[in-house]
Amino acid sequence: MAVHEHVAEINFVDIIDHKLTVMNEFTSGIISAMTDGMMRSMYQTVSEASEKSGNVVKASEVGSPAMSFLQALKNIQFGVDRKGNVSRPEFHLGTEVFESIQADAERLGAEFKNEVDRVTKQKEEEALAREATRVAKFRTE
Repeated sequence: MAVHEHVAEINFVDIIDHKLTVMNEFTSGIISAMTDGMMRSMYQTVSEASEKSGNVVKASEVGSPAMSFLQALKNIQFGVDRKGNVSRPEFHLGTEVFESIQADAERLGAEFKNEVDRVTKQKEEEALAREATRVAKFRTE
């Protein structure tokens, strides 16, 4: 398990001078540092698990950023929430990667968009079918 540490200090002079804003800055600093550490740890864990399982798509191997997005979409399963609605996966991307995928998708045009829409619809149908099979196991009419 990773250890997250943060050192926070309040200047004694600020307390003597009755600068009440230091308390807000102090707590905000702790919250920000803890959030940053937790997010780094989460992304590192997901990255390591993805690498270990082989669930990684590389644009250099697939051909382009947009095609790597499409391949990733093809490789995953959609879920279904408690209300029976399909829940689509979330893609967490840095700004540069997002912009490169977006520009590449625009370059590829309508054919690419249609393929993404087709794969998305297929994944939604598969998720609903898996959920129907799962729920059917519990019905004893």
